[in-house]
Amino acid sequence: MWSIIPAVLGIMIIPFIKEDRSKEQKSEKMTFRGLKLNWKLKLYLAVMFIFNLGNSSNTFLLLKAQNSGFSSSHVMMLYLIFNVSASLLAIPSGKLSDKFGRSLILVPGYIIYGLVYLGFAFFNSKILILFIAYGAYTAFISGAERAFVAEISPHGYKGTVLGIYGMIQGIGLLLASIIAGAMWDHISSEAPFIFGGILGIALQL
Repeated sequence: MWSIIPAVLGIMIIPFIKEDRSKEQKSEKMTFRGLKLNWKLKLYLAVMFIFNLGNSSNTFLLLKAQNSGFSSSHVMMLYLIFNVSASLLAIPSGKLSDKFGRSLILVPGYIIYGLVYLGFAFFNSKILILFIAYGAYTAFISGAERAFVAEISPHGYKGTVLGIYGMIQGIGLLLASIIAGAMWDHISSEAPFIFGGILGIALQL
């Protein structure tokens, strides 16, 4: 109920935010059929789709913690720690991304993800550290990934490409969670994390 307050305030602020349209080519008619993506953007979106096939819902992390002996209240505390870690590191990660380039943040972020997922598979005693590290991965990726997609998108279509990127993420998450659930039920609780970890690291090689 408390979360409704900042949500409403956020909506109320939107009308007062003005976009800078001075650099737009107003004479150019933009249509979805006219959208042409360069090979670099197509390759990145394809890799993102494959990566997301191993990046299942965070619910599996909570289930893994519960299977490792944590009580329901402690599991919720771990998820809070993950969110605090991601929040504290978000701005520093964004600044590093702006200063040194997106790839310097994205590649280590994906590698952290791979190592964290493998950690969830093999190191049950390090769950707390893994949740903190997963927060670091989230901070590294969330801003830099969207900025990179926007920067390599064709002029006038950045919103459209970000929409495509979001669609790919959504479809990937759905399929990844189905795959992870099947692995959890029919192989072992470690299998989804081994699959996701190996896939995440392999795509950086």
